Amino acid sequence: MAFLLTSCGGGGGSAGELGPSTRLRMQPSLETATQTAGTFSDVAKISQGVRPYRVSSDDISKVEARILDDGTLRIFGKLPGETPVTVTVYDSSVNQGPPIKLKVTVQALPPLHTDPIITDLTFYGPGGRFAFTVSGGMPPYLVDGTELGTSPDSTTFFTVRCVNPVGNFCPGHRYVVESNDVSEEGTGSFSITDQYRFATPPSTLKVNVTVKPAPLPPAMVLNPAEISGAIGTNNTVAISYGKAPYQALTSNASVATVTVSGQLLNVNFVGAGDATITVIDASGQTATVKVTVPEPPTPPPPPPVTPDLAVSPTAQNLSTLGAVVTFAVTGGKAPYTASVADLLDYKELVQTTVIGSNLIVARTTTACTGASRAIPIQVQDSGSPKQTVPVIVNVACP
Repeated sequence: MAFLLTSCGGGGGSAGELGPSTRLRMQPSLETATQTAGTFSDVAKISQGVRPYRVSSDDISKVEARILDDGTLRIFGKLPGETPVTVTVYDSSVNQGPPIKLKVTVQALPPLHTDPIITDLTFYGPGGRFAFTVSGGMPPYLVDGTELGTSPDSTTFFTVRCVNPVGNFCPGHRYVVESNDVSEEGTGSFSITDQYRFATPPSTLKVNVTVKPAPLPPAMVLNPAEISGAIGTNNTVAISYGKAPYQALTSNASVATVTVSGQLLNVNFVGAGDATITVIDASGQTATVKVTVPEPPTPPPPPPVTPDLAVSPTAQNLSTLGAVVTFAVTGGKAPYTASVADLLDYKELVQTTVIGSNLIVARTTTACTGASRAIPIQVQDSGSPKQTVPVIVNVACP
């Protein structure tokens, strides 16, 4: 069935036969147009010919058309379809020229959807929260439904609201679902409906919601549960679970002091002894840390001081063959050794023997030329590093 609308604008011109230069015109000249369902567009201007203009649609269920007073051709997209609908514009001349034909295709609205896409939500109350945006279809949208059939006392387990509403409108179509404080599990749903007036029924999305009571928090844990350290040092203990803020107390401040920084205990070891640090969270839970600070170790005794190696007396005389002199050796580290300086024939004149702490020097020959001689003897201990001292044996020569 054709749909015929006549503009309300006044007529004008002659109803006689028109020449080519005054024939009905469309500006811009279109042969096809596309319109989204549920919307309208002013697509062109109709001029010349004889007013009033008339317009018809081959399928009014899909496309409507009107010509406004100023000659504007307005197209209304109603139901989408793949087959174009012909819109025809006529003028009122007696001998009409060819009408103007425009083929209009109505494209579907984008499908109604949420971003992110949701069909099922599960929350722990209170405080569960999920934000989403609605798009597609034809806004404004109707978003509601907070009744939960499984609740024996009709408790509302969740709410759906617009983010930053303006009056009854939701700019940006941004919504949030929030769980309420509940003592039992509840289930329900909410719906999102668009306002496309040509659709029967309009597009609708359904989101299922489950709200569960918040689980009990795990017991507070302190790690490590036992610490030890030397006086003047410190250690840290990590707090897991529980509910911030935390408070920490020490049973013996002369042994250990404690401060809290977020979820860390900072423990300073002050003096020797035992102490217990107790942590209390915001819900009243407690946990403890055992602290042990040992007595400082006894410093080792200083190493013994070894006296310097010494020989007494420092010089003696050997006059005759077979004569013997004895020196006393002290200090250094036994056992001791002695040797005659390797000079000329000194080794031929005397012989050295060390017995315990006695250095014995004997005259072994009287052979001696020149003046009397002072023979140096080196006495050495067994320490590391070794000590050496000289003694003198005066040998008379004939």
